[in-house]
Amino acid sequence: NSSHSATTYVQLSAMARESVQNVAVLDLLLVYPRNLFHIVYVQCWQIMSVISLHVYLSMFSQR
Repeated sequence: NSSHSATTYVQLSAMARESVQNVAVLDLLLVYPRNLFHIVYVQCWQIMSVISLHVYLSMFSQR
């Protein structure tokens, strides 16, 4: 089971790296609305991290 979680972690890290590269390419393509894109991206990341943290804490407290 530990090997399965390790492979899942490797896959997730690869996906994260790929998405970061895609965002960098998108950022290069969107030179004109770069500031707006960056603001929206940062805000989306903050909202997602807050939601995921909230869900994780609620799951943890239910256990």
